Amino acid sequence: MRSKRSLGVMALALALGSTACTAQTGDKAMLPPKAAAPEQPAATEEQPQETAAAPVETKATTAPAKPVANATAYRLTGEVTSTRKSQIAFRVGGYIDNVAAKAGMLCKKGDVLATLDDRDYVLSLELARAKRDLAKVALGSAPVELQREEELKKQNASTATV
Repeated sequence: MRSKRSLGVMALALALGSTACTAQTGDKAMLPPKAAAPEQPAATEEQPQETAAAPVETKATTAPAKPVANATAYRLTGEVTSTRKSQIAFRVGGYIDNVAAKAGMLCKKGDVLATLDDRDYVLSLELARAKRDLAKVALGSAPVELQREEELKKQNASTATV
């Protein structure tokens, strides 16, 4: 495994080295020719003429790529993936409404990464509130209903209920 990895690294270094080389003349790198500078109007008293910086000669050093003895070329296919992965989960299930985090973004504990569609939960909350209100009404009418039932039993006008 180690030899395959070192061969891959050497192949990558050779590829990068050969593409980074430029044609040379002597010790100077060949650069593209300069574009002609546009003519500027003569300086007046209102407009002082600016002087341009003198061109600087740049020297580049390169080294030719050298072949490696007994090198074997491999053609490999694969997929690049991250070495670290984060398990992300919501406390409740649902459909994702908005994703706030972007790929490569730094996050810390407590940051909002995504929000869920809350329509189902809003409807469940409204249903629970309606049931609570119904239970309050039933609780309020229970003493009145009990008293009415007791009076009907005294008159033998009511049947026994379980």
